[in-house]
Amino acid sequence: MSDKSPATDVPRRTHTCGELGLADAGTQVVLDGWVGAVRDLGGLTFLQLRDRFGSTQVVLSDTADETGGLTPADIRAEAVLSIRGAVRARPEAQRKGDGTGAIEVEVVSWR
Repeated sequence: MSDKSPATDVPRRTHTCGELGLADAGTQVVLDGWVGAVRDLGGLTFLQLRDRFGSTQVVLSDTADETGGLTPADIRAEAVLSIRGAVRARPEAQRKGDGTGAIEVEVVSWR
């Protein structure tokens, strides 16, 4: 089975937005979903990426490779994105439970 979608050159989703946890830290993932919330901290943008299975916080820096001509400042709630990145544990004081609330995905590329 190919790791690319047959109609495009976009990597296939490896996980849903509701299934990652601390055991996945260090794993490279591809997530697809819509943006539920955006927090722009100047240089870092935090997004809640959602799908029908749950949500995952993703961290998008100004240095992430973007495709499609968008910058992090262009992302709005309800936008649909595909992101590729690495799962990492959130700092202990910021963890919310053991599931996706304990991790975030540091984005390497997105579209």
